Amino acid sequence: MVEWAHECAIILDVDPIVVALVVLATGTSIPDAIGSMVAAKNGEANMAISNAVGSNVFDILLGLGLPWVLSGLIKGEDMAVRRDGIIEYVGILFGTVFLFLLILIVFQWKMNSTVGGMMFFLYCAFVVYCLLKADG
Repeated sequence: MVEWAHECAIILDVDPIVVALVVLATGTSIPDAIGSMVAAKNGEANMAISNAVGSNVFDILLGLGLPWVLSGLIKGEDMAVRRDGIIEYVGILFGTVFLFLLILIVFQWKMNSTVGGMMFFLYCAFVVYCLLKADG
């Protein structure tokens, strides 16, 4: 899936980072989102939030850490990481966590359609930002 998305990005002349941030992240997160939606529908907001947080912690720490460990063990050398935009997107990640906490505090730790709408809007703003950044 990663190679296919990378090739599509090249063919469509879109920054592969944007494809990873929007297309690959969405595709790999759909099962987690469905799990969170089912939990939320059943009134288990804590389970829905825990699923989302746990999934992201897994993706960041194991999804990145394990390949680097294996690469280091197999190849015996460090893997270089391009820093183009990484700091900015990590900042967006931290900002997202901050805004999520702020929204929960403002709404007194209660999930409702307004909170959901705000979170959906923030994600749409993120996608638009990525697309505009790729064009500009």
